[in-house]
Amino acid sequence: MIAKKIAKIKAAGFDPIIGPPTNYNQVICELAMLETDGYPLIPDDYIDFLLNIGNGFAWNGAVLYGVLEDAPVPNSFFQMNIYDYNERWKTYEAFAGKLILGHRDDDLLVYNATEKVYEIVDRVGKDALETYPDFESIFTKEI
Repeated sequence: MIAKKIAKIKAAGFDPIIGPPTNYNQVICELAMLETDGYPLIPDDYIDFLLNIGNGFAWNGAVLYGVLEDAPVPNSFFQMNIYDYNERWKTYEAFAGKLILGHRDDDLLVYNATEKVYEIVDRVGKDALETYPDFESIFTKEI
């Protein structure tokens, strides 16, 4: 469904920025960094997105983070990875048990590991505005 949504965006004449898919080694490195610092792990359906669709995505104000690559991609739009972005927000108690995967305008796309759901969270109030059962649902409705 995600690939169909991206194809639909492209067919409408838009050109989303999509990083090349990553590999298992890079995902494992990112998971290790997250686990070491006490963050929730990246959910399986988001890992599938990173491995099969792209290591990062940006379109129409929405940005989805990827994992850190071995070597930086020259002129890459995707300099921010999941770990680095979560480091920026770690002092906020509202994000305990949550993993920030992207942003859109004034909202954050978050995986709530405690509830095992994806959320759109207001950056200012830190409140969940919408909840989705899986990554495909949040991608097709919010991106």
